[in-house]
Amino acid sequence: MIAGTCLCLHVQTAGRVVARHVDHVFRPLGLTNGQFVTLLTLHQAAPVPIGDLAERLTMDPPNAE
Repeated sequence: MIAGTCLCLHVQTAGRVVARHVDHVFRPLGLTNGQFVTLLTLHQAAPVPIGDLAERLTMDPPNAE
């Protein structure tokens, strides 16, 4: 019963379905959806600092060691 009503499970499943579809669309270009989004995020007039890139892609920022 929980699996049928769990919003988190449904969102994750939908995300995987969309990612697979977009990967299929970009396959002829030799890109994954992650690579396309990264390139799209980097395509700006000014350089994008790595921390800003991580934030825009909702990724963990690099370790500040």
